[in-house]
Amino acid sequence: MTCISAVIALLLKENGEGLHEDVELGETVPTRAGTFQTTSHLTVKPEDWKSQEYTCTVQHKSLEQDIVLSVKEENIKRNSDIKNGSSPLMGIIIGCVVGALILALVVIGVVIWKKRSSGESH
Repeated sequence: MTCISAVIALLLKENGEGLHEDVELGETVPTRAGTFQTTSHLTVKPEDWKSQEYTCTVQHKSLEQDIVLSVKEENIKRNSDIKNGSSPLMGIIIGCVVGALILALVVIGVVIWKKRSSGESH
């Protein structure tokens, strides 16, 4: 596993300069799809988002060129977002559960209506 993490590199930059302070590198782990993922966490003061430009560079020997992603405040997932249930996945799950409950109520209603309708005609 350690040989893989030496191959994948995530570099966080502020205004083009590499960041090393306030950066926490995660472990490289395999996924179910047979690929690997890793994370990097950067602690930034809220006022710095307005005056600085942050990028994340992904380096891997299989890439023809590095992948450089602009890190924007609107794309950052905060702990408060997760705690408050504003995760998009949580919304999908809640929507599916509510939809299933409504469908079950409709089916029960139709069954009861059919039983009453067929009982009245005899």
